[in-house]
Amino acid sequence: MKSIDLNTASREDLMEIEGIDFILADNIIGYREEHGGIDRVDDLRDLSGMSESTLEELRAAAGESAESEEGGEEVEEASESDTEEEEEW
Repeated sequence: MKSIDLNTASREDLMEIEGIDFILADNIIGYREEHGGIDRVDDLRDLSGMSESTLEELRAAAGESAESEEGGEEVEEASESDTEEEEEW
């Protein structure tokens, strides 16, 4: 699958993505025009006809990761030495 820019993609470009038919492609373009662009794929979550699997396909096509959709925060796991110190208390 080729990489696409959701802010410039045509109906035909969008329809190359699995799960996107002409109606959903038009809904995406309409959203883009109404909101002055698409900042992230997750902005399209509430569009009629949008499924989680299609959002995942869009993320892949747009080069976004699922982590960036969730705020991109990573939780650091406690190191082994930190755990040992806690057990001593």
